[in-house]
Amino acid sequence: MTYSEFVRKYDGDHTWHWFLRNRWCGTGFTWHRKTPTISSDYEFLRNEIMLMQAVDRDFVNKARAVALEVIESEDLYLRCASCQVLAIVGRPEDMDIIRKIGETSVEEASRNARTSIFILRKGANVGDATENTQQ
Repeated sequence: MTYSEFVRKYDGDHTWHWFLRNRWCGTGFTWHRKTPTISSDYEFLRNEIMLMQAVDRDFVNKARAVALEVIESEDLYLRCASCQVLAIVGRPEDMDIIRKIGETSVEEASRNARTSIFILRKGANVGDATENTQQ
């Protein structure tokens, strides 16, 4: 599906609205700090997801489900955003589908997928962080 088709299909759903309108995701996303004082898009996105999780305890699961649904979209923005969100809320079993995006010929999507897998392998995602704080 295209970006517009997802917008029409899920109009009114809070998590979908957040995902489709998220200003930190997409092409041009920064994974690391440009300077010591300016946070990366990854840090902003991670913090935003943690804030959303504080309001809606199931937000991480909902965001993961959205990202998995759109990751193979024909829309480059959605593929990149899915990889970026999954780096934060994904699970080890998501790596195979992310890896498929990493094997594409579209460099922007491929770079985001490879970085997402790297972060998931490190185990530094929000799901891990929220589990540790709830114990």
